[in-house]
Amino acid sequence: MALGFAVTAWKQHRGYGYEMLKAVIDILFDYGVNEIRIKTWEKNLPCQELAEKLGFEKVEVVKGNHKDSFTGEISDCFLYSLTNFFG
Repeated sequence: MALGFAVTAWKQHRGYGYEMLKAVIDILFDYGVNEIRIKTWEKNLPCQELAEKLGFEKVEVVKGNHKDSFTGEISDCFLYSLTNFFG
């Protein structure tokens, strides 16, 4: 399963992304999901900070896996993981 999310720039830093992802994490863990992963590109610092704030750990760097749709620039992606130890 894959889930994409975005918080528009003028609504960022108000806790909306945190509250949304926290609710999704709680629901998925309640349903018995053992691990949740987030994939984000290296320049998406708000997503990286949010993942780490929610307890995700960076587990992998995927070289050259992201192509910017506006500039065509190729960059790396980071994979974050959160494990449900109580599930």
